Amino acid sequence: MRRIVALVVIAFLGATLYGLSNASSGISVNGTTVSNATFRSELAAISSNINLQCYITALNPVNYGAGAGGASIAATGAAAWANLRVEGVAIDQFATSHLGYHATAASLASATTSLESEMSQAAASHRFTCAGSPAQALASMPAEMRHSQIEAQDASLYLISKLNSTIPITSASLHAYYVGHLASYDTVCVSIALVRTTSVSAFLADQNAGASVAALAKKYSTDPSGSNGGTYGCFSPANSSYSSVRADTIATALKKFPT
Repeated sequence: MRRIVALVVIAFLGATLYGLSNASSGISVNGTTVSNATFRSELAAISSNINLQCYITALNPVNYGAGAGGASIAATGAAAWANLRVEGVAIDQFATSHLGYHATAASLASATTSLESEMSQAAASHRFTCAGSPAQALASMPAEMRHSQIEAQDASLYLISKLNSTIPITSASLHAYYVGHLASYDTVCVSIALVRTTSVSAFLADQNAGASVAALAKKYSTDPSGSNGGTYGCFSPANSSYSSVRADTIATALKKFPT
């Protein structure tokens, strides 16, 4: 299932087509193995149970239907489910090995309720009308599959409780967080104009009259970038110069040279 925390770094060599009769299927994550038989049974349950498939598709919208071959599932669905399984195992491993967390009957019960709610909300957001309830979808899973999903949800909830702060997963709250942390997301694209002192007054007059950055640079800039409208390059947060470039430009209005 789609987890409600994204705080795990994992390595996974991509999943392609997992035929249900493919004896090489199976997943290993840092020593923890989801066996070939288990993984195949999970794919079979997803492809054959319309209600379960409906909720899983709502959580991760790809094709989980039958593949081209007999007793197989579509490559997109097999790959997506493999990735979700790796994610769940990795989260569970991290909570256990790094934080010493161990689930209890009460925490697993809460995780089950949380997971059912997440499934219901996902279906509603996509306007899916599934054949049964989230509880019925969970009940239709093979025992090991159901246990792993609830256990991973439980570990996710525990990890969230250990974060210094959390952001509600709503459009409004995520937008507010983004606006408050633009330095972590913005890509700053810079244009320059190298203007002779004798032309500065005319330059400013044209800008005040509404001339664009590109037009001003082409008309007045003596820098080689002038022919391209002053375009100098873009700097993402990963760029080593990003902090200094952003500090130099943050006070300047967009699409306007400072005066």
